[in-house]
Amino acid sequence: MAKVLFSVVVGIFLLSVVKSQDPTVKIKQTDPDTKAHRVIVAERDRDVTMDCYVENLLDNALVRWQRQYVDQMTGKTETQPVAQDMALLDNIHFSIEKPTQYTWRLRIRGTQVTDEGNYTCFVQLTQITQATDFRILQVVIKPYLDPQQTSPDTTVDEGDNFDLVCNASGRPAPSIFWSRLGGALLPIGQEIYEGVILKLRNIRAQDRGTYRCKYMNSVDEKTIDIVLGVRFPPYITVPRPVVTQAVGYRVEMQCFVEANPMPREEDTAWLHETTTYTMTSDRYQVNRIEGAFDRLTYELVITDVESADYGGYSCRLKNDMSASPSIAKITLQSTNVPQPSIKLNRVIKGNENPETSSSVTAYSAIVLSLVSFLLAVCFTW
Repeated sequence: MAKVLFSVVVGIFLLSVVKSQDPTVKIKQTDPDTKAHRVIVAERDRDVTMDCYVENLLDNALVRWQRQYVDQMTGKTETQPVAQDMALLDNIHFSIEKPTQYTWRLRIRGTQVTDEGNYTCFVQLTQITQATDFRILQVVIKPYLDPQQTSPDTTVDEGDNFDLVCNASGRPAPSIFWSRLGGALLPIGQEIYEGVILKLRNIRAQDRGTYRCKYMNSVDEKTIDIVLGVRFPPYITVPRPVVTQAVGYRVEMQCFVEANPMPREEDTAWLHETTTYTMTSDRYQVNRIEGAFDRLTYELVITDVESADYGGYSCRLKNDMSASPSIAKITLQSTNVPQPSIKLNRVIKGNENPETSSSVTAYSAIVLSLVSFLLAVCFTW
């Protein structure tokens, strides 16, 4: 009985010794790093490496790599042998490197979406048992635009319908968001809209501007700006519909205009009773100041007001979008108190040169400052 017990103990000991000498397989390091659930997320076109560390490898045993994947055509799971020790079935796309005696590094060159799958490093122990470790490779792609299906800078007519399109691809599929620069609301009444197509209906002049498409996925985010121009007839705003000035002083009347295209000079005029002013002459200056964003300041300056100048004035403008001229009215009324110039912010007499008087005033201020400085120096001494 004692001999039987001794034999059992020895057998168990020898089995544990043999068991302890079985190969161990562990994927210790990967590039990119392994995430949760043994997943490696790699960008397309970059190399991926997996270091398989094997201990207690028997002389006749081989370290192997294989890939399991789902065939997109059949939906079946397929197994693709990749490497057997240092031997490769595809030595162009794959390579095996030996950074240490116990490490078999699998390198996937220029990873593509078709390389996705479960990569297993294993050593065959028996016909049915293996020592294994694995990683799941997922391939992602930065978002990118399809220029053939994305709107370029565009100009439309007021009242038109138009679709702004921002078509982006990527893996995972990117989300697409529309906004306007400067914080303006989108024509649909929202600050942000999500979708490939932004539908604009019955476009108005105020809808013109820069629209930003942001397309983003878990890999990256990018933007493209699309400028929408709108052709529209002149819209006139009068900051001061009633202007007062005394006889013998300078007065300015202004119309603020938005128009696209910009009215030509021959299509702009000031009217007073039966008189039309289109250019500077005598006491009347016609100024045309073009600004950004389809804006124009149209002025009539009377340098020396006379009694006959009082009454109603109209600024009249048209462009190629006008069915008829756009007109705004201003009334010039008399007063006994001279009013300051709205541009120079001081009263200017009719016989006074604004530029010369400004220079004299500035010169006088300099002289006064210099005298004050000299007096202070004298009192100090």
